Amino acid sequence: MSRGLALIDLRLPILLAGIGFIALGVAMAFLMTEERFIPRPRAQGEGLHDGLAEKFRQGVRQARAHPILLLILATAALHGASTEGFDRLADLHLLRDVGLPSFAGLDRVLWFGVIDGVALLPGLGPSRG
Repeated sequence: MSRGLALIDLRLPILLAGIGFIALGVAMAFLMTEERFIPRPRAQGEGLHDGLAEKFRQGVRQARAHPILLLILATAALHGASTEGFDRLADLHLLRDVGLPSFAGLDRVLWFGVIDGVALLPGLGPSRG
């Protein structure tokens, strides 16, 4: 759907998604009320940042205490760093160096929609158990 909206204006899908998220946030504020929630008591002068920093330190301690967690974090960081260039430049490479066919006069936006749709198909098989 966003590819079709992008044919009208490239900014339109992002604008409508932003409006949708704002509407969803407002709706959830009324529909998902917090009942029986008891906030954790804070010491005098303790702010939100202090609690977040302590949770971060606890996570670092856990990762250091369990080498397998450290290995998983390192693997995820290396994988993310190694694929970043491809993720950012693959579309540009396709447009500049490979090119898109002029089949049926499809716009580039629609071509990327077709490519993304075809790329999703192999992932549907395993999830349809």
